[in-house]
Amino acid sequence: MSAVKVKKSVITRPIELSAGKGTYVPFTVPKGASDVYLSGKVKVIGGIIPEINIGLYNAKNCPKSGTTVYYLQWKPIFRGSYDSNHAFGRYLQSGQEYYILFKNYALYEEK
Repeated sequence: MSAVKVKKSVITRPIELSAGKGTYVPFTVPKGASDVYLSGKVKVIGGIIPEINIGLYNAKNCPKSGTTVYYLQWKPIFRGSYDSNHAFGRYLQSGQEYYILFKNYALYEEK
């Protein structure tokens, strides 16, 4: 019997982040899942330096504060800065809860 491939969307909408802002999305990989691969593509619009910081964290290693500031203090599974049309991906363990964090480190614009 061949394995059944299942695709699941973790994020189903565009995420818009102003300069200095961040957000995170929690998700769970079901127990017993095999060959789990998180992948995505970033599209960054505007800003002097058009890039976004992405971090992936195992929830068991993170505080339950609900703010992105605290997640930056914990060791990520991976973290990187990505510009437009940059793909990213990582294999994940099954039966785990994760947070994917998005942070815009662009400088604030003064008016």
